[in-house]
Amino acid sequence: MVDSSISYVIALILELSGIFLLAAGIVVELTMKADIWHLFISVGSLLITAGSIIWGKILRGERNLQLKD
Repeated sequence: MVDSSISYVIALILELSGIFLLAAGIVVELTMKADIWHLFISVGSLLITAGSIIWGKILRGERNLQLKD
């Protein structure tokens, strides 16, 4: 069985790497002068992903730590 702290770190690394790939895609879209609607889709994905990390890993993680005490 994998330790919960290790699985937390692995999930966090995977999600952060996804954010960095999305950001790189946005930079490519900007430099290649892509259609503005593609940029909206990419920025929306980035915001959704970042929001899920903030809510799921940071805010909910702090609440879980408080419940354990």
